[in-house]
Amino acid sequence: LVFHIHGGGWVAGDKKVVAHLEKYLTAGISVVSINYRYSTQAQIAGVMPPVSWPLSDAARALQFVRSKAGEWNLDKIRIGATGASAGACSSLWLALHDDLAAPKSADQGWWAIEDTLQKTGLARARTTDANNKIYMAKANQLFNVENEVGNIKAKILFVPASSDLVFPPEMSQKAAAIFRAQGGTAEVFVLEGDRGHLDGVIGIGKAAEAIRAFMNK
Repeated sequence: LVFHIHGGGWVAGDKKVVAHLEKYLTAGISVVSINYRYSTQAQIAGVMPPVSWPLSDAARALQFVRSKAGEWNLDKIRIGATGASAGACSSLWLALHDDLAAPKSADQGWWAIEDTLQKTGLARARTTDANNKIYMAKANQLFNVENEVGNIKAKILFVPASSDLVFPPEMSQKAAAIFRAQGGTAEVFVLEGDRGHLDGVIGIGKAAEAIRAFMNK
């Protein structure tokens, strides 16, 4: 199988243009050509580094193809990635990385983290009232720390994750500064890690001493 990734500097191009397509097919070689999100779209979304989107999309597509090997009558070992320009760079990136799929997942095209989240979500769904998510979202919409900070009497310890793109550390630092300006007690402990929002759960142990010290004050 030829796994084709189009070029275009990760900002343009389309899967429709495959060099030597007829030669591959005449030789009995199957071809898969993919599209991916552009780095410009990642920049707009605030993703860093922006190239992570096109690269991870290529990896996800390759894993999906391999998961369909039996159904599509493919040899998932005999796959060659190719492409021009950015497509060549993505092909090389795939070659230099281990398989990212979760081998025991329902869909072997999933990343290991996707498989973990899927299983965790299904387990929580059995005991969770879905309405609580609606209430939480509404509370987040209504609450404004700048307007409500004067009503907070307790001391606050913010524990954001350094790579969290949902609630970046800057938000916690700003809220803490506002609270202190109003005479409150607020501290910020940043969890170092590269797992984004999940570090607030998986990496919370790193904040154990900071939480203990804060509670003892």
